Amino acid sequence: MSNDLLQVISRDLLCDLKVVEVSHSIAGAYCGKVLADLGAEVTRFGPDTAAIVSAGTADALQEVLHGSKACEPLENVAGHPALAAANLVIIETGGTTIGYPELVNDFKAREGIASAATLIVITPAADIAGELPGCGLTSAAWGSMSWAIGERSRMPLTLPYDIADYLVGVNAAAAAALAAASPAKSGRDIEVSGRDVLAYIVGMLAPHHLAYGRPWSRSGRRPSMSGGVYPCGLFSCSDGYVVIYCRSNHEWRGILAAMGDPEWSREERFSDPRVVAREHADEADSHLLPWLARHSQDELMALALDRGFAVGPVKSLDEVLGDRQFAHRQAFEAISAGRAATAGSPVVAPRMPWLLKELDTSQKPHAAPVTRPPADCQPQEPSSYLGGLRVLDLSWVWSGPMVTSILVDFGAEVLKIEHPSHLDSVRLRGRPIINGKPIEGPEVEVSPWFNQLNHGKRSVTIDIKSPEGQEQIRRLAASCDVVVENMRPGVLDRLNIGYRDLAAANPGVIMLSMSMVGQTGPLSQMKGYAGIMSSMAGLESLVGYVSDGGEPDIVGMMMTALGDPNAAIHATTALLSAIVRQRRTGRGCWIDLSQIEAMLSVMPAPLLQHQVEGDVPILGNRHTLYAPHGHFPCKGQDSWTAICIRTDEQWRELVDKSGSGGLARFRDLDSAGRLRQVSEIESAVAEWTSGLPRDQLVNELLAIGVAAAPVNSFEDMTGSAWKAERAFTMNVKHPFLGTREVFIPPWRFDGRLSGVNIPAPILGADTAAVLDKMARDGGAVRQAVGH
Repeated sequence: MSNDLLQVISRDLLCDLKVVEVSHSIAGAYCGKVLADLGAEVTRFGPDTAAIVSAGTADALQEVLHGSKACEPLENVAGHPALAAANLVIIETGGTTIGYPELVNDFKAREGIASAATLIVITPAADIAGELPGCGLTSAAWGSMSWAIGERSRMPLTLPYDIADYLVGVNAAAAAALAAASPAKSGRDIEVSGRDVLAYIVGMLAPHHLAYGRPWSRSGRRPSMSGGVYPCGLFSCSDGYVVIYCRSNHEWRGILAAMGDPEWSREERFSDPRVVAREHADEADSHLLPWLARHSQDELMALALDRGFAVGPVKSLDEVLGDRQFAHRQAFEAISAGRAATAGSPVVAPRMPWLLKELDTSQKPHAAPVTRPPADCQPQEPSSYLGGLRVLDLSWVWSGPMVTSILVDFGAEVLKIEHPSHLDSVRLRGRPIINGKPIEGPEVEVSPWFNQLNHGKRSVTIDIKSPEGQEQIRRLAASCDVVVENMRPGVLDRLNIGYRDLAAANPGVIMLSMSMVGQTGPLSQMKGYAGIMSSMAGLESLVGYVSDGGEPDIVGMMMTALGDPNAAIHATTALLSAIVRQRRTGRGCWIDLSQIEAMLSVMPAPLLQHQVEGDVPILGNRHTLYAPHGHFPCKGQDSWTAICIRTDEQWRELVDKSGSGGLARFRDLDSAGRLRQVSEIESAVAEWTSGLPRDQLVNELLAIGVAAAPVNSFEDMTGSAWKAERAFTMNVKHPFLGTREVFIPPWRFDGRLSGVNIPAPILGADTAAVLDKMARDGGAVRQAVGH
């Protein structure tokens, strides 16, 4: 077997895709950028992308978003040759640019674009009545993401620096890659709605908290009740902050050992970290916090590596840009715009978070490419788009299983491999409580979160540490198109089931490896979870309340665990793009995805601004272009409305709507004037909104074209009329949990969603059937993907 790995250029994956992008905000711009970086030929029409970034850094951000595209002004779009040649058209709605609604209608009628082209419409919010004005602020509010960020006694916070729109954009890119990977269909329309995307992410995680009595709500620097296992959160240390994630008894014992096994820890009430989280967290804090305060970030990192628990420093942006792991991975690339004003040093921006390689099989034939059906074939249900795709799932917890869950919902067969003595920790989260009583049945079968992430999959128990189990994995992989894993680098290689081993027998296989920092580098063996990803990327240091002088008021967003779903959607996009290439050429590859680098990918603006200007403030809910832009109190307890004013006309409409109160004196201020007096304007808006019912206010603002949304709790979101109309959940009947709601991918193909209403499998339920079939087939290599 040859051990030589050849580099695969990302741009080889979607090299046949010709894209037209019509965009005005980060969502459409990032969608086009991701597709361009994967090889699509992208022609963009539109104004400069509106973004939360300083004026002095705007040019650099435009280059990052659009440097790999051919860019044209919006007025050139009609009749442009790129439209007729495109097989994918992306268009955003919900903006302020005149002409976008007419373009959407024209494109839907296939006026000016090829009849077989796929059309992706990215909208902030949509329902039966049509599209609503909105932005990233309102998407996060509608979708219940903002409800869980901030301190309980203060206003909710939104995702900073346009992160919500980046999430929408990469979801749209994933939907585009899926369309390219599936059989050709004429006239396919795809809709990706921002509030659906944010609700999907929240819907995967929030029920996990609620099923154990932990509210989905703001809880400061740590998840409510430590996310179920103590300690978990953002903590002060001697030289800054660290994030600690304890997810097991083993890790808790490691923390106590690092503390010197103190006498207090020997008391029975501190023996189980789950009990500590639920009943004794404050008391445990009185011991943990002083100990942390005596240690530096580096000291705590060394103790974590030695004792087997997970700690990550909350890095500043300067530390991120100088990080040795990112330097090893070449995670940043220089751009030509935005030279630093003083030293003239080059400005760098994050690359896409994957490296691609393939086994040198020059002496072996590749698998035959798939024969595509003719372009005029009848449209199929989205649930068949990945029909025939066979996936070996070696992943666990959230990020990897989310990828394979999406594949299941679009028709793939997923074999979830479960090691009987080292189960997926999501199976081991404890017995949930429903209607005040613990669910009966085997404890490993009653996790609602496991049901969400693994519905529709088949469970095969294999001892992968045994020679027999390793041989079974190799033989199964020979009959699969895709292998997904998120273990620490080197684990599978040591078991002789790494990429080289599997590709030697099946050169057409695609392996997706999702480690925290990537397969190589000085920190490659570091242990970590979602909050550690975002802290090491510098994102946690940007989340907090506006401080008028004094020290920054950092809160972080531990409740959201955003590192996992962000990595999962980036990974899904790369994987689906690799499937496009696999189906075109028969060739597989190894996708080495760094989950922390995926976090960096959605943070170009603050990283650029730090280099160009040095000052990257905590903005809270504010915007650098729009004012007011934030959450405002409404009548009732903990009731809030998200409001974004993007034009002077909208501002005057809002002031007139408010009557003759304190806002009237600001009526004639333009956007620059409003930004200069933002504090006073926010106070005046809050004084007006505080006496109004939330939903009434939202409806009135939407009616005059102002982007507005209720800051929904999870219960608000799941009980809303728009959630029922959009139907992005489905019920599955589980043998122990009963009928449970699961969230499905929020990508609408010709108006249809796709999901599999099959519950998560019972442990090992499919072992005999799968292994018996493998024995009969002799582990035959897949000769044609997707058949």
